[in-house]
Amino acid sequence: MENFKKFISLFMILMIFIVSFATVKSVTIKTKNIDTWDFNVSTDYAIITPGIILNGDLFSAIVKNDTNPATIFADITLRVLTGEWEGDYLIIRFGPIELKSGETFILKNTEVLDYLDKVSLKENNMTHISDLKDTSDFLNLELAEGKYSLNINIIELENGEEVEKGAKTANIAIIKPDPIEFVKLPEGDTLYPTIKWSLSRVPWYSETKSILEIDENGKKIFSRTFKHNKPDQNNLDLNIKGYPTGNNIEDGIFTYSITGEDNDPVFKRGKTYTFRVIMKDSGNNEISKTLDENVTFNISYPDMVFPVGEIDNVKPIFEWSFEYDSEVAYYLLKIDGIGSYKVYGAQSFELPQALEWGKNYKWKIIPYYEDNTPFFDDTEIDWVEFSTPQNNPPEVSILTPTDGDYLIYNETYTFEEKLLIMIQKMK
Repeated sequence: MENFKKFISLFMILMIFIVSFATVKSVTIKTKNIDTWDFNVSTDYAIITPGIILNGDLFSAIVKNDTNPATIFADITLRVLTGEWEGDYLIIRFGPIELKSGETFILKNTEVLDYLDKVSLKENNMTHISDLKDTSDFLNLELAEGKYSLNINIIELENGEEVEKGAKTANIAIIKPDPIEFVKLPEGDTLYPTIKWSLSRVPWYSETKSILEIDENGKKIFSRTFKHNKPDQNNLDLNIKGYPTGNNIEDGIFTYSITGEDNDPVFKRGKTYTFRVIMKDSGNNEISKTLDENVTFNISYPDMVFPVGEIDNVKPIFEWSFEYDSEVAYYLLKIDGIGSYKVYGAQSFELPQALEWGKNYKWKIIPYYEDNTPFFDDTEIDWVEFSTPQNNPPEVSILTPTDGDYLIYNETYTFEEKLLIMIQKMK
């Protein structure tokens, strides 16, 4: 008797396991004396684990009696339609349940073990699980993939005779999740990459979602959920499971192209990010998960072209080049002793005023993102030095009259002179 109770308890858990996959959310059956008999079945679980079976909100049965007392039973038939266990079946009876006038009876999967005295085995042909002895065996059990049917037949005892009041059959699936992985990760060359990952096949009735998470230095900085539709009913494997459908899904691969929209992640050059995807069902239960993948985005420093070293004027045009110019919102040109200038849409800048003659200067350029953060810290960029030319005084020489000419008193003469400004070009 003790082994029988153990077996029945395991079956009840298994039965709830199967019911949890049913495609009907609620079944209401009218009877003669009973007001209603409701079966509320959750379809939010694509993959069920023993922990969810024992503790999850999967199943509830509610019997609402009318003004007359009633005695009811429920015959439950579990049948394996396809797969390795095809042909196996099991029939149990739950009851009798004595209902008083106006009484409401509620049974939940988390409480089913409290009603073992109400369960009896009518017929057992589950050959593949006959060796189950206790709960620990069940927790290690792997159910075979396949299509299953669950038939629930409500019976009322009237004048000593059993009268069937209604039955409901649901076809459901038992599957194993597929591992998921990244098919394409950012390569670090662009801040607007395309990311692709594979999806797990799920039962034909399951709606799912992918959650992309991105961490930086162990802290989550981004999370976005992508909802997926049920699999294509005409394209199922083993006639029970298929890849989710919907936007950006092709052959079980989901594609996410980052374009810089408000709900897209923002990456920074030189930073390392950790990527992962978690696939969940509509009940927010994990189906499968990728491994964490680290990606470092490439970085390089600007090439400061001019001015450098000794120059020949006091109003130079500052010029530089930067590999990631297309990602720059603006540049900050810093000239030591002069000030800073924001430069938009260009890699050159002419000062509004001349520099001083014969003076040493230094400058650097810092690119900035749209959010006003720099590509790198100011201290990572070395100053570039240059010097302006010396301003020497002019030399004046008399061209006419020449040295030694005689001048006559009271005559008018015209002098010609040549002004030579000697500027030594620095090399």
